[in-house]
Amino acid sequence: MTIGTLFLAACNLNSDSAEESSAYTVLNGELLKESVDELLITAIENETDITLDDYKINITEVNNIENISITTFLLENNESQKKNKYGFLTANRTDKDKYEFHDFVINEITDEQPFSVFHYSGGTPTEVERTLRISVGYIHHEDISKILVNYDNNYTSAIMLGKEQETFTEINVGGSDEITSIVALSSEGNIIYEDTFAMH
Repeated sequence: MTIGTLFLAACNLNSDSAEESSAYTVLNGELLKESVDELLITAIENETDITLDDYKINITEVNNIENISITTFLLENNESQKKNKYGFLTANRTDKDKYEFHDFVINEITDEQPFSVFHYSGGTPTEVERTLRISVGYIHHEDISKILVNYDNNYTSAIMLGKEQETFTEINVGGSDEITSIVALSSEGNIIYEDTFAMH
C-alpha cells in the first residue's frame, strides 16, 4: 500500500516517502489509524466490484466521535484522472489503536449541481446503540467556502471549508432531528446553491 504525506494546506502526496509495493495509492493515509486503513481497503474489495488497481483512494476527512471513527474518502480513476466515487466507512474502536468494521457506503459522484450529497441513517457500533445520521457531500463549485446544514428544530450546523477541500461530512449522533436543507455559500456570503429535503 502506498501512503502519502499530508500537507494540511494542500493535501498533497509526497511520493518520495511512499512505499512502492502496491499498484494502488492511498492519499492522506496518515490521517487514519493503520487498522482503519486496512478496514477501508478490505471493504472496497469485498463490498464492491471496484478493482483497486484502477483507482487512487483519497482520504479527505477523518472524524472521531467517542469510540466511533468516520472516514470520508474519494476514489479517483487512474485512467481518466477523474474522481467519480465518494463514500465513508464507520469503525468502532475496540482498543487504543484497533478498530473493527461497522458500516460502509459508496456512491457515484454526479456533477449536475454545485455539490453532490447523500444521506445515511443507522445505529452506532456501541454497546448502547444510538441513532447515527451521516451526510456526505462532494464539492463541484470552486467558489463554495461554507456549508450550512439546517435541521427541522431550527438548528444550523456551519461547516467552513479549507482551501481545495473537496468533501464535507455532517454527523449527528443520538439525535432525532432531520436535515431540511443544505446551503452552499461563497466567501462573500452569497448563496451558490441550496438543496432541500422532504421530511420523513
